[in-house]
Amino acid sequence: MLAGKMKAAEFLLISVFGLFLCAANGQELDVADGINEGDQDSAQIMGDALFTVPVPSINDFKGHPYFAHGALCYEVQGKPGNIYNLISDQCVTVNGLYNKSKESQVNLMKAISFLADGDSGKCHSVKVKRDHCHVYVNGAPMNGSFDFDGIRVWTNASSQGQRIGVSVPNCQNNTRANLTFSITCTSVLGDKALQLQVLYTDGLRPSSHGLLGQFWNINMTKTAYVGPYRGHQMSAEDKMYKVSILDPVKGDVVRSFLAELHQIQWDGKGLPCLYAGSSQASSTSKDPDNGNVIEGKYSDYQMLHLASSNFKFRKYREGGQCEILEDEEIPHWNG
Repeated sequence: MLAGKMKAAEFLLISVFGLFLCAANGQELDVADGINEGDQDSAQIMGDALFTVPVPSINDFKGHPYFAHGALCYEVQGKPGNIYNLISDQCVTVNGLYNKSKESQVNLMKAISFLADGDSGKCHSVKVKRDHCHVYVNGAPMNGSFDFDGIRVWTNASSQGQRIGVSVPNCQNNTRANLTFSITCTSVLGDKALQLQVLYTDGLRPSSHGLLGQFWNINMTKTAYVGPYRGHQMSAEDKMYKVSILDPVKGDVVRSFLAELHQIQWDGKGLPCLYAGSSQASSTSKDPDNGNVIEGKYSDYQMLHLASSNFKFRKYREGGQCEILEDEEIPHWNG
């Protein structure tokens, strides 16, 4: 399903197990008409542990045949049966459940959970479970759609399967578009799985966190790397780069790691990226320039349960409690 087209650095291994998350610059759409199919300017979690995030600040590979959009690629395979935080910001937190595929060693997304603040300041819970593509809002099964307190949840069909849209107020200010997500009930390798697309991510703050959220709206730099790497001496032909994450306020380098520019094949389609890190987004060598891709280690993002918001780098409500609206407080369900 996933194959790496390696140039000189053929010793860089790419695993094919876990989740696939792809993120690029947001593109407007009419949420009333559902989610646009084939929208490439979005974030996705499909069926493989390769994460890709937008890096417009280092997108200067002019004239490159396949690097049309800057993207940083890294893997977080995690462990089957565990839940990890994907996005944590002041107004929303998103978790995903990894489970092993029945037919292979691939970890697939089997459930996705949101906690999001409505216009009233109270939080709402949205859960999607893959078994029968069931949707739950504030603990109750959703029939049709939900539209209340600035939270919208709706369903529509797509060529890939049943699709659920979730729209929540953004974390910046009310003049920006809502944060919008699309979850598709699909199949990967003959097993049921969920695919997540993230749209309208401009509303996430630079201080957001999570396995994906920590890379939104921040500055990075890249420089060509020609030093030692895992016993090899890199040259310009190896297309190896040193990527540095900058502090959003001071501009200082927070951490640096090495990444190789190459093209990955996903379902027969080329996906260009700067590939970095091990199968758990940690360092692949002891070279001083090659640190972890993510802050900390992947286990720092593990959650106790789907509706949890507590983990080491929590940003949602900055440690405050989430008061879920009870069913009787919700004036209407749209059938």
